Amino acid sequence: MNTPRHLAAVCLLVLGSLMQAPVHARADLSWHDTRTSSAIHRKSYEVPTDYSPGSAGVGVPSGSTITRVAVNLTGQSAAQINTRLCWNKSRCITVTAAHMDTSAFAGLDASRPFTLWHSVPGRGPIINPIYVPASVTVWYQPPIPPVR
Repeated sequence: MNTPRHLAAVCLLVLGSLMQAPVHARADLSWHDTRTSSAIHRKSYEVPTDYSPGSAGVGVPSGSTITRVAVNLTGQSAAQINTRLCWNKSRCITVTAAHMDTSAFAGLDASRPFTLWHSVPGRGPIINPIYVPASVTVWYQPPIPPVR
């Protein structure tokens, strides 16, 4: 074994590892809110239900961005219920399943509220009001602290 070459290789390996930028492993944080909608009394009338980190008792750091969102509709109804998920009462998507994950809101402000809008298609009154229990979970990344 050539000791000077071996020593030089080890020194280069150690020096190279010291010069690399630090790697920051970051896990997603989340907030979760569960609510039941107001009664749906009329067909084609949308009923909003708001979900927010504040009502979930979570303080989201300023600058945090959404990575993904999950919606769980837990109620049972014989009626067809249409649901939309909206971020900050602006950007909306159609909820297509009782349990749905989406990255459609990735990169948006995680401290802003979401709203589920529920409606029953058709026209006229609904004899037995419909309530929609649901939950929204938002996973997010806090901002990366500056390197000093």
